[in-house]
Amino acid sequence: MQKQATILFADIVGCSEISNHHEIEDYSEILEQFHKAARDTKNLIFSSYSEGEIEFSVKGDETCLILHSG
Repeated sequence: MQKQATILFADIVGCSEISNHHEIEDYSEILEQFHKAARDTKNLIFSSYSEGEIEFSVKGDETCLILHSG
């Protein structure tokens, strides 16, 4: 059986510029919203994905979701 993986990666473009031009509280809120969107996306995919394992990580301004099958 052939194994396959789909990798979904997201990054906030220009995150260092955002942090340089916003208050720390505002920047923190931006990251919290990004983390929530990443978790919500993972949960949505997980609820309909039954073929294999899911790996998920979110750290700073990056998130990665890997869907394994086979």
